[in-house]
Amino acid sequence: MYYKLVAGEDIFELNPGLRAVPKFKELTDMQMKYICLMLDPSHDNPVRTLIGKQRREKSAILAGYKMEPDNKRLNKSGRDVVDGNVKSINEGIEEFKKLHYDEKREIVESFSNQIAEIRDFLNSDKEGDPKAIKQGLLLGNSLPELLESKKKAEEILNVTVTQKPELGETFTVADLLDEDNQELSLLDQVMQNKMNK
Repeated sequence: MYYKLVAGEDIFELNPGLRAVPKFKELTDMQMKYICLMLDPSHDNPVRTLIGKQRREKSAILAGYKMEPDNKRLNKSGRDVVDGNVKSINEGIEEFKKLHYDEKREIVESFSNQIAEIRDFLNSDKEGDPKAIKQGLLLGNSLPELLESKKKAEEILNVTVTQKPELGETFTVADLLDEDNQELSLLDQVMQNKMNK
């Protein structure tokens, strides 16, 4: 990572040079950690494979933002950070981008962000909303082209943005099981099924 981050330790004490940037100096330890986690493209960033809202949420959690008592979502202050409702953080993000801007990476990441937003929309509940269902169909059809464009941009610019697989076959356990081998363990059935393909 560009900056040293350690859970439970103040990022400004670990990286005193951050205080030289006026927009960073205005931030709290958690806010600055969130920005670094969100934007640092380094291979050792713990959220490097995540994109979109997933990356923002995981960055907030790692930065120290608390969850609701039921542990199902971030509390109000964490959600405000993730939703971009904190002016000082937004300004810090812009400053970080200016200081560490990589145009090639930015181009490829814009494709990744669009893909993540479409995926999030497709995974959202659209039941009973004909407009949302229609929009989902349109976005779903555009996704393969967007993935291909991202791949071409990565090749041309020689930049790779690592992320979790977006598309491809997904299976349920029933799809992986071989009915003729019910006496085998679940793991053995899955492995045998993979070898037979």
